[in-house]
Amino acid sequence: METQASWKESLEKLIQGNMRFRMGLRSVESFASALRLKELAEKGQSPSAIILTCSDSRVPTEILFDKGVGDLFVIRVAGNVISDTTIASIEYAAMILNTPLCVVMGHTQCGAIQAALNVVRAPNTMATKSIDNLLKKIVPGLKQIVDRASTNDDHTLLQHCVVHNVKAQVGSILEVSGMLRDRADQGKFRIVGAIYNLHDGAVDFDTKDIPDLKIENPLQMPVFKEFK
Repeated sequence: METQASWKESLEKLIQGNMRFRMGLRSVESFASALRLKELAEKGQSPSAIILTCSDSRVPTEILFDKGVGDLFVIRVAGNVISDTTIASIEYAAMILNTPLCVVMGHTQCGAIQAALNVVRAPNTMATKSIDNLLKKIVPGLKQIVDRASTNDDHTLLQHCVVHNVKAQVGSILEVSGMLRDRADQGKFRIVGAIYNLHDGAVDFDTKDIPDLKIENPLQMPVFKEFK
């Protein structure tokens, strides 16, 4: 029997936290007190979710989910792409810390995806060797998007590519990691894709195959009104 409550609860809390962020609110629990720091140092971490996201400075992960120190296990890399090191980090959090949820979160106007799109359009475009190696993890999946594109609007095409990349990385994680795949099959672990909108701060989760999400009032916990 699948024990969905753990990862579902983590997902529901992320959604609620993002709702508070968009309302300009912060929960009292998201502020790091001396007592909380001491507790984490002495008892260790127990993050409720893993977030694999982009390195873009406009994506403040803990803040946009209204989370505090020790709440999230955050992995940041340009283009939110997987590699041996990112997979190892996810496996560590899932297996050692028993974190039940991984969110692969892209964002609008992603520079890494735009760079990969430029390479698709002009294959001889050169950057540094390291940047080229990173883009190679993104470019193959974008070629079919460009070939099938029914629009010449660059903004729309970029957004399609951002969404495609998130879905591709989600699929690749389970394809590459047998351990994570086994935990997912046992209902102990779930990977969910998401897109963060730079313009309004909203996170759009791919929840079409997740029934019965319980999203309660985001004001259910004590909050502070943030300064505008």
